[in-house]
Amino acid sequence: MGKCYPEILTNYIGRTRDALYFKDVLPMLVRFGTKKHIIAYDTDALSKEDSVDGKNQQVFDHVIDFAKQSKAAGIPTYLWTWNANDGKGLDDLLKNRKLPIEVNLLTKQRRAVTLENINQVW
Repeated sequence: MGKCYPEILTNYIGRTRDALYFKDVLPMLVRFGTKKHIIAYDTDALSKEDSVDGKNQQVFDHVIDFAKQSKAAGIPTYLWTWNANDGKGLDDLLKNRKLPIEVNLLTKQRRAVTLENINQVW
């Protein structure tokens, strides 16, 4: 088996059915001793043009529920987001030589991700 790292990046596809599997992922994150859990949806997964606030409420609710379950398991959880003009997915963003904004889902604080702070829990 390969080396397990305490920081695990879980990149979810922005479909609602995928968000339901977080209950299967949490035991694995606990077993691996995860110190920081990052959720990185494609930018179009969290937005919905025909909604009042432009937010896909169903996906957003799953993200918040996942963060609450992670907190209960003792794992700090963050959301990585970025300007959709910089790329649809995290892979596109990195290809365009940009880094995301990190949102602490418990405190709602935001900060720019840098190579120096990527592993920090705050």
